[in-house]
Amino acid sequence: MKKLMEAINHPVQAFQEERKVLSWCLVLLTVLINAVFEPVLRYCKNSNQGSIDYIHMLRLLVLGILSYVLICVGLWGICKCFGSKTTCKNHLFSWGITYIPTAICAVTVTVTEVFFYVFWNNVIWGMVFNIIFVGVLIWKILLFAIYLKEVAKLQGKACVGAGLLLCVIILLLAALNGFVGLKTPVL
Repeated sequence: MKKLMEAINHPVQAFQEERKVLSWCLVLLTVLINAVFEPVLRYCKNSNQGSIDYIHMLRLLVLGILSYVLICVGLWGICKCFGSKTTCKNHLFSWGITYIPTAICAVTVTVTEVFFYVFWNNVIWGMVFNIIFVGVLIWKILLFAIYLKEVAKLQGKACVGAGLLLCVIILLLAALNGFVGLKTPVL
């Protein structure tokens, strides 16, 4: 927990120190929220409507981890084209630190979808969750920029160019994640 709080408060230092265990724990947590927590929560709320589809859960677990690997390979390839010397392995061990807001978003999406009528038919709850989503999005963008600077070691126009191209890749992978059933893109 201490390492997580340090990464939240000092993301630059977390990227520089390559916190591999924290990175992969955040990725696995996000994938587990999407693949396991959401179906179990939905089942607990509506247990009279069938059973849990364990095959689908396992499929989402595998696809979530595959999605993480794909985004890291994409990060490595595009950053390399813009002059980065960072290895693919470093991207695999570092990108997960940007999953702090992704995990928060995954929990928020899961809870709001399962209890949709409770939260979205209430103006106060609707405002609270909209603020959370906007804040998480801004936080993720900031971590993305810090990542490009600290891990990929890109500066100036190379950083902007790689960032813009990576945004396109991220949007495509997010659409693919949604297509396979991952509610919160594992990116």
